Amino acid sequence: MADVTDLRSVEALMLAAREAGPVVSVVHAGGTTDSADSPEAIVRARVLGTINVTAATLAVAGLGTTLVHASSAAATALPVLPRWVFRLAPADPEGLVATLTRLATLCPARRAPAAAHAISTSFLLGYTARMGEVFDSCGARLRSTPAESVVELCRHDLVPAA
Repeated sequence: MADVTDLRSVEALMLAAREAGPVVSVVHAGGTTDSADSPEAIVRARVLGTINVTAATLAVAGLGTTLVHASSAAATALPVLPRWVFRLAPADPEGLVATLTRLATLCPARRAPAAAHAISTSFLLGYTARMGEVFDSCGARLRSTPAESVVELCRHDLVPAA
C-alpha cells in the first residue's frame, strides 16, 4: 500500500513489486470521491496520485506493462484545460495542485468539491493522453477508463467459472 500523494511512497511500492517479478499491470484507483472533502484534498489526491503513479510505473515498466488510471466518468470533466497546466505537472506538481485548487474554488463553496472533481478529471484525461505516447514509445501502455469499468472487470474476473 502507498500514499499516492507521496512520490517516495509510490516509488517504494513499485520497486518492491518489481523485486517480486515483472510489473505487468497497475491499476491506479487512488483519489478521493467524498464530496465532503475539501477541493484541495480532492485535487491533491487525484492530480498528485496520477502524476506519481504514472512516474513510478514508468520507472519500472517493461515491454507490455499496462497502467490503467480509473477515473470519474468523462461527463464530469471540463472540456479542455489550457496547455500550460500540463507543463506544471513534472516541473511543479505542488504549484499545479495550488493552481487547480484555486480554479475549483472560484465557484460557490458548495459547488467547489464538484468543480475540483471536474477539474482533476480533465487533468487526468489530458495527462493520460499525453503520457500515453511516452509509454507507447517504451513498449508499455497507459490508459484511462471510468472507474465503473474497472469494477466490472474485477467483478467479472471474480465470478467462478461455470
